[in-house]
Amino acid sequence: AASQQMLIAARKPLAKHRIAILGEKTNFTDTLSHTLETCGAELLTVSDLNEVPDGVQDILYLDALALPESEPMPADLEARAFLTPLSHLQNLMESQKDCRLWIVTRRAFACGGAPAKPCVQWQAPLLGLGRVAALECPSVWGGIIDLDTDDDMQTQAQCAANSLLNADTEDQTAWRQGKRYAPRLVESFVPSRSIQFDKNGTYLVTGGFGGLGALIGRL
Repeated sequence: AASQQMLIAARKPLAKHRIAILGEKTNFTDTLSHTLETCGAELLTVSDLNEVPDGVQDILYLDALALPESEPMPADLEARAFLTPLSHLQNLMESQKDCRLWIVTRRAFACGGAPAKPCVQWQAPLLGLGRVAALECPSVWGGIIDLDTDDDMQTQAQCAANSLLNADTEDQTAWRQGKRYAPRLVESFVPSRSIQFDKNGTYLVTGGFGGLGALIGRL
């Protein structure tokens, strides 16, 4: 009788996308965790960056969402709005962890024809930090995810999950009424108008020692 051989091939199970949520436990944290788990991600919530284990691919910084919309300013305003996420980026660079930091904000960007929400000015430093991080430490930078304050909590969580799990390279995204926006340079047309100077007035020309400043000064 002829001998027979059987080849059995087994594929290694695909590893889950591991995400750490960094910040205080809130209703939104719970909703976001449930949404990400529904999308197939593995979640853990930590209060400190040192608690993030190896194998985590993305870290979500949510403490900026707790910044106030009006006075008085909290004592830890500077830490939440800048110093803490900056420290996280520095620690990730030093530890050489193979993961990225994402910062979640609400209505910090002006987009879709709607302005930024005036009361979220405390989030503005995070936008500047994100742009610098994208240039200086891209290996540990994930991006800014800007949510819409007009959306309900579940919609905001789904939008955050979509940005985080999307495979593209956008590192600044804003969601307005379920639509995703990313910044682009576009041509803008300014209506032509004449400028009149008061001959008795005093004007300050910054950068006046450059070629353009000298020309303006002669006007």
